[in-house]
Amino acid sequence: IMLLQHKAEDKGINVYHTIDPACDLMYGNQVYTGQIVMNIVENAIKFTEEGEIHIDIEISSEVHIAVSDTGIGIDPEKISSIFQPFRQMENSDSKDHQGLGLGLSIVRELVGYLGGAITVNSTPGEGSTFTVTLPREQESEPSKEEREVSIFKGEKTSRNITLMVAEDEAINRLYITTFLKKHKFNVVEAGNGEDVLKLFSENDFDCIIMDIGMPKVNGLDAAREIRKRERMTSKHIPILALTAHAFPEYMKKCRDAGMDDYLTKPVNEKELIKKIALFTGSTYL
Repeated sequence: IMLLQHKAEDKGINVYHTIDPACDLMYGNQVYTGQIVMNIVENAIKFTEEGEIHIDIEISSEVHIAVSDTGIGIDPEKISSIFQPFRQMENSDSKDHQGLGLGLSIVRELVGYLGGAITVNSTPGEGSTFTVTLPREQESEPSKEEREVSIFKGEKTSRNITLMVAEDEAINRLYITTFLKKHKFNVVEAGNGEDVLKLFSENDFDCIIMDIGMPKVNGLDAAREIRKRERMTSKHIPILALTAHAFPEYMKKCRDAGMDDYLTKPVNEKELIKKIALFTGSTYL
């Protein structure tokens, strides 16, 4: 929240939050819940030019999240469409409002995955309130020994695996890197294809996790360039593609560009970890 609060303050927007201390006891779905909150807040910042944003999180038998803003609001007839990827806000003609991107689409997917519900109340010109209710999954705090155990066994453990995560959306990148670091991987981040190629030339990676729709140099072109450079060596770094499009033609594009496998967003943590294990020659515990 502090990360986004600075972003809001740069626009002159005040952010107020009331967060139940019991949040610190939620270990099971903490990463996913945090992603939901951040995506909704980032959307509120994007569509609020002045005023304030309120974040309220309450823990009881369920997790209750409410994010309210004084932004441009949403026409009631359009609310059902805002959870679709890259939907443009039709009641705004400002070039500053470039569409909703993947943020709310990821929220919808994560809320559904966790067995929760999301509602939106909005008045055009006055603001919006997003309310999320999630079932509470609380686990006992892991011991120090449990926290330090690698998720891989054998010679290759997560502590000596270095990954590059290439994703231009900061929130999506934070979501992925957070759970990778939780599993003790070494993670290097890239925000566009040019950064990918620069980092590739300067580091030895065990695997690259790369969005295909990045600016400057997209993921497909970056993968082609990496494979071109590898022809002069004996190396082959596994590349896992990330995309919002779950269609066979996109899989073919990724394969043709030299990528090894394909994951759709929002990224499933266990699925990604298992693929990393497969492509780095490790054994998943």
